[in-house]
Amino acid sequence: MAAYLPLRHTGKYLSRRQKFDDAIAILELGITFPLKANDLSYGYDLIAGAWSDKGNKAMAMLYYQKALDADASNKNARGMLNQLKAR
Repeated sequence: MAAYLPLRHTGKYLSRRQKFDDAIAILELGITFPLKANDLSYGYDLIAGAWSDKGNKAMAMLYYQKALDADASNKNARGMLNQLKAR
């Protein structure tokens, strides 16, 4: 878990700076660590957000669904997935 946090923070930093490809690559590396369900779900959620911000609705929906599969209580993933489906 300790190694995952810097990757998550770096991915979020890169996303905020609109470096979505780099953010996705870093975040995907981060979810390869053994994580609790809610941390894995959050990682998928962050990846989905980067895909969405990049303009790739299909990949965003895929990763929001993965976030829900990992932790069904992820309200952000559920809301964003519903919002994307409505578009």
